[in-house]
Amino acid sequence: FYRTQALEALGRFDEALDGYRTVLDRRPEFAPAFNNIGKIKRDMGRVDEAITAFRRATVLAPENAELYSNLLMTLLYDPAQEPNTLAEEHAEWGRRFGRPAGLFQDWPNDPDPARPLRIGLVSAEFCQHALAGWLLAAMRSLDCAQYRIIAYSNRAPEDGMTPRFKALAGAWRSIVGLRDDRVADQIRSDGIDILIDVSGHTALNRLPCFALKPAPIQATWLGYPFTTGLDAIDYAIMDNVAVRPGEESLFAEQVVRLAPSRFCYEPPRSLPEVAEPPAVRNGWITFGSFNNVTKLSDPVLALWCRILQDTPTARLILKSQALGNPGVATRILETFSAKGVTQGRLECRGASASMQVLEEYADVDIALDPFPFGGGATSCEALLMGLPVVTLPSWQPVSRQTETCLAAIGRPEWIATDQEHYASIAARLASDLPALKEARRTQRQAFTQSAICDTGQFGAGLQQTLRGMWGQYCRHIPR
Repeated sequence: FYRTQALEALGRFDEALDGYRTVLDRRPEFAPAFNNIGKIKRDMGRVDEAITAFRRATVLAPENAELYSNLLMTLLYDPAQEPNTLAEEHAEWGRRFGRPAGLFQDWPNDPDPARPLRIGLVSAEFCQHALAGWLLAAMRSLDCAQYRIIAYSNRAPEDGMTPRFKALAGAWRSIVGLRDDRVADQIRSDGIDILIDVSGHTALNRLPCFALKPAPIQATWLGYPFTTGLDAIDYAIMDNVAVRPGEESLFAEQVVRLAPSRFCYEPPRSLPEVAEPPAVRNGWITFGSFNNVTKLSDPVLALWCRILQDTPTARLILKSQALGNPGVATRILETFSAKGVTQGRLECRGASASMQVLEEYADVDIALDPFPFGGGATSCEALLMGLPVVTLPSWQPVSRQTETCLAAIGRPEWIATDQEHYASIAARLASDLPALKEARRTQRQAFTQSAICDTGQFGAGLQQTLRGMWGQYCRHIPR
């Protein structure tokens, strides 16, 4: 089993799958093998098969919160999910794991509504991660005289980005490997007033610790674009785009909204120069998506095939870590080939260093956003490099991230209402080279000067929200 895990970590997916099947031949009810098969299938973009494997794992190990979280995370990628069904799946996690023994009922925190607050951030993302630019901006935006951040890091080893997080934290706690009750005791010892979950049901989350309610106010924000299903978390910090009026019932938490967005983006310190559209030198349009393969659902691939058919000379570049695996890339290539798109028009690229990723946007004219799980940091990077991004938001909060960015820079014309509209936006952009040139000339400045990158405005809204949560608690605590 451990040798097979090593193959999985190396990205040798087919060999790892064979290894896990061998394990199951010997131990047919070994839940960790089904769980790991699910993770591989998800990384390969085979979401239906991943969901099947995760469901089997949760049946075999119903007491394992991590396995159920893996299922919930994967359901966000499934275009067949309906709102109430997805909400109920998350509510079931809360029923199973949200009422642990030892749940705290009272807290020693001084209920003074005006005093400085101690904010706990629990995250596995204090590192080089897609959330890093958003999380750094948020930490930097808080007035350190009124809000002291205590960071609880659940990832090891650290990397070159971690010192930047440590510098913004008033205190740093590594909670890697600690039991949930030990972490909860540390949070209470630190006197945390508002404890914020940044991971949701993503990998290395500590939601079972939140279920113990170690802080009087608990919230979830940023890393997971849906409800946690956990009643012990009081608030879900969202915005008016992510959660429309009337959609609050999907959440176990009370929805609070930041304006204009629940995130603020801090661009990388070093950026390549914006290049001219490659169509100028190539003579053809190149579409592109640098989102992970898990987001490339069957409806997405079918629509992108259609877009290439509508623009017969156009090409498409897909870039994702999983595409470095020959089997994954071959499956994508065969999908397009079966719909009449010759392989010479599609290029699959694997992972590269973050600066090189930004440089490779020089090879793309127009970015295509997947659905229902749209881009977040990926869309921000494409916009920074001067590319239009075509997006199709739907009911899921995660499908609306790019919409938030486009609204902030005054580009609602790139937001589609359905697949037909999406294809027409892509075709219109492909036929307007002057507009592509203009975007390359002006868009970086428009993006960096927009509300999405306005740390001061974001910080004021976040502080008002945190203070409102605390004031609500102080008004209702028994005296």
